[in-house]
Amino acid sequence: MNPFKRAIGFGVITWVLVSVVFSIIMLIPLLAGRETAQHVIFWVCLIPIVLFAAKWYFREVPSSPYRGLSLGVTGLVARVILDLIITIPLFFAPNVADGVSAYQIFFSDVKLYIGFLWYILLAVYAGSEFDLTFTKRKRMSSGS
Repeated sequence: MNPFKRAIGFGVITWVLVSVVFSIIMLIPLLAGRETAQHVIFWVCLIPIVLFAAKWYFREVPSSPYRGLSLGVTGLVARVILDLIITIPLFFAPNVADGVSAYQIFFSDVKLYIGFLWYILLAVYAGSEFDLTFTKRKRMSSGS
């Protein structure tokens, strides 16, 4: 599969998992109204999510820190597009006061950008850490 399409798939996988995990965190009664605590717990949960999806990505694509950066940026763009199309209109727009855009509310939180940076750093880490251990080895032709 094309590495770019695979990176978009990485973004979609992580968006789905992130949406589920963050929804569960928001439903925990102890954390109700404590946004910073919710985000800190989410950032910890983001570690296995990104590493799991990156493991899938690097099974077909040779790993390197540069490829991890490319994966993180591409996956983040895919996630943001899905947020623009699905998350914001469905979950933020119904709760918006007059004169304020749901998109303004969603993108005005600095914790969101910390999560984005953390997402990219985890992808870079995965690219540098997942050497050929997780990459499918190409069969060498035995004809010398």
